[in-house]
Order: sequence, then structure tokens, then C-alpha cells
Amino acid sequence: MKKIIYSIIVAVGILSVMSCEDMLEVENTSMAQNPALNEKTDSVFFALGIAEAIQELADQYYFIGEMRGDLVATNSNTDANLRELYNYSLSETNKYVRANSYYKVINNCNYYLANRDTTLYTGAENVTINEYAAVAAWRAWAYLTLVRTYGKVPFVTSPLTAISDISDEKFEKCGIEEIVEKLAPELEKYSARSVNVPTFSTASYPIGTTNWGAAKTMNPSKIFVPVDVILGELYLENGEYQKAAQKYCKYLGENKILPIPYTSSERIEEYLQQGSMKEDRANGGVFYLGQKWNEVFASTTNDEIISYVPMAVSSQMGTTTNIPLAYGYDYYQLSKSSFCPRIDDIQIDVSANYKAIADTMPVYYYSETAALIAASNGEKTYPDSIGIVRGDGRANYGTSTHDDYMFNRLANDTTKQYIRKNSFANIYLYRVATIYLHLAEAFNGMGYPELAFAVLKNGISADLESLIDDGEHDYCYLPQEAYDVLKSSVPFLTTYQPVFGEVDGTNNYDKIAGMHIRGAGFLTSGGEYDDRGSVQINLRSTTNNTSLSSKLNLHYLPKPRIEERLLAIEKIYGVSTGKEKEDYMAAMLDMLCDEYAMEFAFEGTRFYDLQRIARHFNQMGVFGGNFGDIWLEKKLSNRGKLINTSNCYMPFK
Repeated sequence: MKKIIYSIIVAVGILSVMSCEDMLEVENTSMAQNPALNEKTDSVFFALGIAEAIQELADQYYFIGEMRGDLVATNSNTDANLRELYNYSLSETNKYVRANSYYKVINNCNYYLANRDTTLYTGAENVTINEYAAVAAWRAWAYLTLVRTYGKVPFVTSPLTAISDISDEKFEKCGIEEIVEKLAPELEKYSARSVNVPTFSTASYPIGTTNWGAAKTMNPSKIFVPVDVILGELYLENGEYQKAAQKYCKYLGENKILPIPYTSSERIEEYLQQGSMKEDRANGGVFYLGQKWNEVFASTTNDEIISYVPMAVSSQMGTTTNIPLAYGYDYYQLSKSSFCPRIDDIQIDVSANYKAIADTMPVYYYSETAALIAASNGEKTYPDSIGIVRGDGRANYGTSTHDDYMFNRLANDTTKQYIRKNSFANIYLYRVATIYLHLAEAFNGMGYPELAFAVLKNGISADLESLIDDGEHDYCYLPQEAYDVLKSSVPFLTTYQPVFGEVDGTNNYDKIAGMHIRGAGFLTSGGEYDDRGSVQINLRSTTNNTSLSSKLNLHYLPKPRIEERLLAIEKIYGVSTGKEKEDYMAAMLDMLCDEYAMEFAFEGTRFYDLQRIARHFNQMGVFGGNFGDIWLEKKLSNRGKLINTSNCYMPFK
């Protein structure tokens, strides 16, 4: 099995998907050599051959998703192809324009799904079903990315093996609604069976060493997209929010996936609470989440990565990528180094918009000293003057010669900003954060913005029962009907109660935190001296110094934060807002977009998120009915043209 993984994913030419001029033409040597696909091992060979085809489109997927967003900027070094993507002005020669790369994947998937014998068993185990479901999920991912990029695309499910079969005029053009209608029912069958991705009985396999001396491993199971994940993504894109939430819940619950664990010692240092986080992110503003934030991307065997595309360590070993180079890291350089070698000519800069979001992101805290003073004076609430720090810890940076931070700068030239996320030559499709934050978006779309906020502040657990609005305590913000969703239609606290609650005296609470804490850090003051602590609510033990103060923080609550966002929307976009549920939902969605910026920046997803959110704003009909267009135009206003939901798609070529 190890030989299979190595030879197919890394080596050039094995089960290669060849390029050609025609949009749908695909060649795969498995088609010619073993068209029946009726041997037990065929499934593995062919499925991993499709993985190599996905490697070939990885740069295209990434650069379209990032360059057309609002978190990057070009400079004098920017490659012409990338500059065209950024400017929404594409030439015929742009290498990222054509859709054929995706149809090569789709056609190989179609061939496999049409020809694979799924009746093969070893004892009681079906030896092909995992790979079969994984191929169906890959096809769905390819179609989802196509419609995000091109709007409506030819829908093909039959394998095409001859040039005469290929004519895009003969195929139905489908958008996201039709894609979901056609693909979801088949995927639901595998969801009902709880089919897992193939694992190949290993979590780490070596795939070579870079020219500069770094050994690289891959996790074979993480090259696949889980069925419930892609179903959740399809439903979210299509505005079927309850279905999306249900699939995310099922995936998280069945796989026992919690946010990265933390301990009470992993929190904001005291000095960081004295001023602006904007000034304190350098060389020490890193927040710990079981492991350093920046180290999440250094190892693909960690639990945070769900699905990714690992690229080869050299052109001799397989398909390479230009992504690290664009951010200042020459992954394929020959010189020896303990870190990925840097270059001077960085092609992609961090945008002013990213910096603005990072600098103004709220970090709500009460300093320990002030909290103790308030408690000793008998005050029932903390003074408002104690403060709100601004800035997001996920934008931390270092100025040494080492690459230990999210961003790295030169001490003598801080204008150059190297982005470490991409220095490992991996393209991340889905992470744990993706599922939780998209779950929040789904909750919000269902009509529960407070539940979406709970994903950011508290995390999903049985603790939330203590925060049900009782009309008496300010910190109790969750409507009863929102909490009930977690015990009914989206059964985190029923079907998956052992994961997200307490059973037989054991619990997972200490592994559950709100997603915003990844950028805001932990609070140093506990709740043991606050009379709103252990007596009146049943959150976590008051001996846990970080949890109660995080939960009881009266600055960080949905109503004031959402209403603050509504005022900002009026000012920035020139629209009138109200205080109806739809207004709150829209403001919450805008807040989530900023959270996405901090969590997923420079991972190739930004344009896809902006486009989906803008379209859903329009569908909501808020703030005049075309707010999505106004919102997207403002986000992308530095392009020199008005980009809205009708003209943000690439020409289909």
C-alpha cells in the first residue's frame, strides 16, 4: 500500500491525467489498461490517479480564490497571470482561465463511478465503497468550485473517452441549485451509511526531501474530502442552511471533532492587555491552541487539517506549485537551509483591508486587577472603562531570521512580509475551523444569529444551557428556541451528547472553546471572585481560570456587537438598517466574514466566501434588496471597476 501511495501521488507519469486543447478530454492509463475496474486493488490505483489530477489544478483553484478576494494586493513583482486575476481582466493566454482542469478530474471521476465494480467484498467488508464515495465527493467538490468560479457550467456525468463525444453545447448548463439537486441524492446514500474516507492504514507517509533538505510527509486519508463535509458545503452554498448544519453536525459528532484543545496557561500575557493588540503582535503575540497557531500548517498529521492537496518536493518527484514563491518562499531552491529559503521579490502583498480587519478585530477583556477591584467594591458589573483591546492574534509576526510566525519580516526591512502558511507547499481545502465557522453561517441562515455567535464566543456544548436568556442576567443571551435546535433538528446535544456534553461524570468541556478565541486569546481573570460565577450559573468549574471570565464577558455579547456592526454597515455602505431579525442576521453574516478573513487568510478561499455571502445578502433582501452587490463592490473597490454578483464570475473557457 505504501508503494501505491508513493508511486501514484508523487511520481510523474503514473496514472497521469494529460493536458490537451479540448475542454473535456482526459486520458488516464487506467482507462486503457483496466477499463473494467473489477479487481479489488483497481479502486486504490484509480482513485489516487484522480488525486494527481487535483494536484494539477491546485494552483488554479488557489490563485482564483485568493487573488480575486480582498485580502491581498499586487506589486511590481507580481506575475502577469496573477495581476490579471486581481484586476478581473483576463487575457486569452492566462494560464488560470480555462475550466478544462476541473473537467479532467470530473471525467476521470465519471469513468470510475460508471465502471467500478462495487460488489467486491473481503469477508463482510465491501473493499471498494470508501474509495467509491470518495470519488463521488471529489466530483462534487470539482463541480462546486466550477460554479463558484464560472456561474453556470456544463454538467456531465457520463465518461467521455473519444474526441467525438466532446461538445460542451450538448450538455445542460447548471448553476449551484441544479448541481446540488443532481449530486446531493447520491452523496446522501453514503452519508446515511456513514462511509469514511480511505485511510490506507497510515497517517503519515514520507514523500521525499526538498532540494534544501526538508523531509516531507503526507497523510493519505486527508487528500480526500469527507462526504458529509462536501454535502454541508453544497447545501450552504445553495442556501439550504438547516441541511448544511445537519451535515456539519454529523461530521463533527461522528468523528468526535472538537476545537483544538487548550490549557489554562495558554492565554494572553498580561502585558498584552495594556494596549492595542495592533502593537503587541510582534515576537510574542502568538496564541496557543494546543499547539502554536502557525504550527497548524507545518504538520498535516495534526487534527486541524481535514482535507488538503500536498504538492511534490521537487519536479522530479511530481507536480509542483508556484504558491510559496508568490509569498516569498522558494520551496524548490537548491541551497541548504533550516527553513524554507526566502527570496527578495515577493509577488503578493497583504492588503490594506486585511490589515484594517486585523487591527480592529475586538479582543474583549477585563484585566485581573480591575476585576478584583470591581468585585471588592460590590459592583455587579465590570466598569465599561476597563476596556476593549483591538487586534487579532492570528496576524502575529516575527522579525528574526527564523520563520516561527504567521508573518515574517526582516528586521531592517519591515516592508517585506513573508506569509508562512504557504511555505509548506500544501493547499488546504478544509480545516476544523472551516466546519465550525461554516456551521455558524448555517445557524445564522436558519434564523439564529445568537447561536452563530455562540460558535464564536463559547463553542457548542451542553454549557450553553446555562446561557439561555432568562430575562434577568445580562450574560444569558441565547434564546430558548436557539438552544432547542441543538437538541432537535441539529442534534449536537442529543445524538452526539457524549462528544459535546457530559456523560457518566466525564466531559470534553475543556476541549471546547469559541472560534474567536483563536485570535482573541484567553482572559487571565477567573470567575471565582465574581458572584455571577458558580452559584447562579453552571458553566465550568471556577477553578478553571480562563473559562468563566470568557463566558461572562459582558462586552462580548451578540446584541451589543451586532448593533455596533449595524451602525458600521450604515456608515460604510450608505444603507438604512433596522433591528428586525433579518437585520441582525445580516450583521452577523458580515461579522462572520471578518472572522473568515482572520482564520482563512491566504489559503485560497476568500473570493469563494465573498461571492457566496454577497449572493446570500441579495437573497435575504435586506437593506434595500441589493445589499450584496453594494457590499461586494465596496469590498473589491480598488479594482478600478465595479464588481458585483452578476459580473464576478470568470468567462467560461
